[in-house]
Amino acid sequence: MELSVCTIVAWVGNGQLVRDSTNIAEGPERAWFGLGGREAQYPGLHMTDTLRKMTEQIVANFRATPLRPCEVQFTSVPLGGHNEQSWSKRFPDAILFLFGHALSTSAPQGQF
Repeated sequence: MELSVCTIVAWVGNGQLVRDSTNIAEGPERAWFGLGGREAQYPGLHMTDTLRKMTEQIVANFRATPLRPCEVQFTSVPLGGHNEQSWSKRFPDAILFLFGHALSTSAPQGQF
């Protein structure tokens, strides 16, 4: 099983995802997390540092699964935003890491 998380919203539930990932006994074979440095900048709210720290803790929790080692990649793009353009730049790396090959450029739109 593989897992891809692009733009994790780790502060929902006051960090519930961080707590839920603390005692994972067996994680997926591979997990990819992507985060942009401008994901959580909204007028009056700047959560990027908090989001990065929470994501790093979740990544560490996945790496520490005792029953099966989980290969984890965390991609942080300092200028990446919370938008499709930023996500589309990180997505090919996630596919390559998780499945070992890039998406076919000859595939019809919306298909792999």
